[in-house]
Amino acid sequence: MIWDDHQSRCIGELSFRSEVRGVRLRRDRIAVVLEQKIFVYNFSDLKLLHQIETIANPKGLCAVSQAAGSLVLVCPGLQKGQVRVEHYASKRTKFIMAHDSRIACFALTPDGHLLATCSTKGTLVRIFNTFDGSLLQEVRRGADRAEIYNLAFSSTAQWLAVSSDKGTVHVFGLKANLGNLGSDKSHGASDPNHAVSSPTSSLSFIKGVLPKYFSSEWSVAQFRLLEGSQYIVAFGHQKNTVVILGLDGSFYLCQFDPMYLFGQALSLEDGDLTLFESRAITAYIAEKYKDTSYDLIRHKNLKETAQVKVWLEVESQQFNPPISAIVFQCFFAPMYGMKTDKAVVDANVEKLGKVLDVYEARLASPSTSPEISTAWQISTTSVSLITFSRLTMGQCSTNGHVSSRGGRTFRRGRFLRKFHPR
Repeated sequence: MIWDDHQSRCIGELSFRSEVRGVRLRRDRIAVVLEQKIFVYNFSDLKLLHQIETIANPKGLCAVSQAAGSLVLVCPGLQKGQVRVEHYASKRTKFIMAHDSRIACFALTPDGHLLATCSTKGTLVRIFNTFDGSLLQEVRRGADRAEIYNLAFSSTAQWLAVSSDKGTVHVFGLKANLGNLGSDKSHGASDPNHAVSSPTSSLSFIKGVLPKYFSSEWSVAQFRLLEGSQYIVAFGHQKNTVVILGLDGSFYLCQFDPMYLFGQALSLEDGDLTLFESRAITAYIAEKYKDTSYDLIRHKNLKETAQVKVWLEVESQQFNPPISAIVFQCFFAPMYGMKTDKAVVDANVEKLGKVLDVYEARLASPSTSPEISTAWQISTTSVSLITFSRLTMGQCSTNGHVSSRGGRTFRRGRFLRKFHPR
């Protein structure tokens, strides 16, 4: 039944032989979703325009673009993990094998250019170009299975929000440049002035050696709510705000801080400058306060400056790789069901031992000034602690700041308003 609220009367009725699983509306079309079929009607006269057969679709999955001038419809395909994209303006159909498992949820941008999908595993969300079906980005919600309730794009397609049965809402930064997606020649090029990358694993520097999990992109913000309720999420009109509605009657208006673009808790802010990387922070502080505190970079002595740079490079190239490999094998691998590779540990312990022997000899040398040794000790210690904390605290939190207020926890964000029924 189609009800005109302005006229307070029924203006049309559609009947079907099987249960209706969902209905999608736009100003000029109505899509009715059945278990294995979708019917598309013209809104003005209810004329049947298209019938689409799908795989079993008990959730009534279907999405329709809302922007005027371009009608894009997305629904499950005829195979497990497949989605079908109908471009009615160009009369083209595109099939995308999005996942190996069944499709659990998907969302379209208002113009129909971008499609976000997730499977019944609920660990990964993939973003596709609907014109050519190319995969533009893949982000990770977590490592354990979850039921995804809702996916939502921001109006500018800069952010993607995901809610799940874990009682969490994740916000991801998207890379796609919408200006280049309007043709079949698009390959999802990124616009560095618009795109915001989600943080990656601290082990992404050895991408290709470790499983794909360790080079995953993670959320830039996360809000933890009460488990056990289903939540629907959308982006608010205010900048960087998320509206969360619970089926239990709860309401949350949340704000996230996109400054933490790399998922790291460690940052330095000085006026309009923000630094996130530990070596960059160390170098900046040493340079800024060279005249008022210890001259760690030895800028008045060219030879000592060169020594500082050499030993900072030794830390980066010789110390950090073996210590990272050791910590991964001894702590991270067992956490995720992998066996510690003793050969790798032994080889890197030997490498690290040689580096530490050189360190010890150099630090004991009378020719090494206290300032020079302090500079690279600071860098070595900070990087080692950050690496260790990343590996042992796990990647699901992406090492962001976590705090609690009023019984709710959130990361890199805050609750502006919340209501929960008694």
